[in-house]
Amino acid sequence: MEIRKASRKDAGNLAALFNHVEDSGYMLFNPGERKATAKQMEKQLEQIEKNPPFHCPRFR
Repeated sequence: MEIRKASRKDAGNLAALFNHVEDSGYMLFNPGERKATAKQMEKQLEQIEKNPPFHCPRFR
């Protein structure tokens, strides 16, 4: 297994993973209540690249 920083090219796979987890029934929202798209994930990754979370020094 390789662990690496996600990039915008991973957006489709991340959206699929996000939706799978959301549909598990173990999250705060009901299954199907929230759906992510590759475009949304790409935008989110872009924002993280521009403004890294303060608690993730590895992004800086």
